[in-house]
Parts: sequence; C-alpha cells; structure tokens
Amino acid sequence: VLARNVAFPLLLTTTLCAIFVALIFNMIRANDDLIRSSQYLDQLSTAYRRIVDSETGLRGFLLQGEDPYLEPFEIAGRELPTLFSQLKTQSISADQTARVEKLITSYTNWRQLAMGAIGERSQMKRPYLGDFAQRKVQMDAIRENLSTIRLVAERERNDRNQSAADNTKLTVVIIVAISALFGSLLALLGRRQLLTLSEKYETVVEEQQKQADDLARQAWIRDGQMQIVAKLRGDHPPSRIAREILAF
Repeated sequence: VLARNVAFPLLLTTTLCAIFVALIFNMIRANDDLIRSSQYLDQLSTAYRRIVDSETGLRGFLLQGEDPYLEPFEIAGRELPTLFSQLKTQSISADQTARVEKLITSYTNWRQLAMGAIGERSQMKRPYLGDFAQRKVQMDAIRENLSTIRLVAERERNDRNQSAADNTKLTVVIIVAISALFGSLLALLGRRQLLTLSEKYETVVEEQQKQADDLARQAWIRDGQMQIVAKLRGDHPPSRIAREILAF
C-alpha cells in the first residue's frame, strides 16, 4: 500500500514535468524562429542602407569628382557580399532564395556599371552622366527585389509572432488543464484511501467493542457467581439456593 501511495503521485508528477518541459522547448523553438526573422529583417535593412548610401556616394563622385564621396561605395563593396550570403542562407523558401539571387545579380550588374562610370569620371574634369539609364534600370530592379523580400520577411515574422503567442497561450492552457486533472486524480485517490481507511477503522472499532462487551458479560457472570458463592457458604436448602440465583 505504501509503495502504491508513493509510486502513483510520483508517476503523475514525472509525467507533468515531462509535458511541461516539452511545452517549454516548443515555446523556445517558436521564440528562436521569431528572433531569426527579426535578424533577417535587420540584415535586409542594413543591406538596403548600404545600397542607398553607395548610390548616393556614386552620384556625388560623378558630379564632384572627389574621392571621399566613394567611401560609402567602397564600404558597400566590402560588406554587401557577406550580407547577401547571409540573406540567401537564411531564406525560408526556395522562392525567397531566388529573390535574393535576383537581387545579387541586379546589384552586381549595377556595380559593374558604377565601376565603369567611376573610371570614366576619374579621367574627366567635368561631371559624368553616361550609362545613367542603365544604372537606373538596375537600381530600380534592386529596389523592387528588396521591397518584395522585405514584404515576405515581414509576413513571415508576423506569422511567427502570432505562432509564438498562440503557443504561449496553448502552453498555459495545457499546463493548467493537466495540473487540474492531476490534482483531481490525486484528490480522488486520497479520498478513496481515506474511505478505505475509515471503513477499516470502523470495523476495528466494532470488533473491539464486541470484545469489550464479551469481556463485560464474562466479568458480570464471574462477579455474580462469586456473590452467590459468598451468600451460600455452608449448608443451605435447595429452595434458598434457587431464590439467591433468581435474585441475582
């Protein structure tokens, strides 16, 4: 009985802990997905700033011919390959990966045109406006790809955010429900054990009362016998013996 009383609550507690740990890991996984989505958007924003700064610096150099204007262009040339690689690796679908690859192609084409324009401007003493239309076509394609990639990434983050919120609510509901269920089972088990113990206690009390009644009757008989013997010491006629017994 003792082993059963200890093993069953222990089993319930272990099961509850296992379920609780599984739900917590599920929440952690959902939160990790949400963090990755936010990081993806941060990387996308950084790439966008580098491209815009690069284009702005290029325009300044083509107009003024001064090298400091090319600093954003050079920074973008160093950082964007890594950012593009990360965006491509962390894309959630083949379609998103294809969009990033298209972005890389457009940027590569634009940068090649920009390098040619920089070379031409370095040899001139006046602003260079050649290949402007071609560069604009590539930059428009870059902006369109960035906008589409951002839209998909934001939709993914919103979905994951909603999923994380739903998982949190579900986890709370399941934990409360399971705790209530296990608490009810333990209460029923305890009630059953108390009823069984009460029944056994009542049986023991009844048996003890019965034994006490038997002992009392036996003591009453012995006491009466002793009283009769004390009154009938010596020789007495049968009629007196009969009266003493009836009187007792």
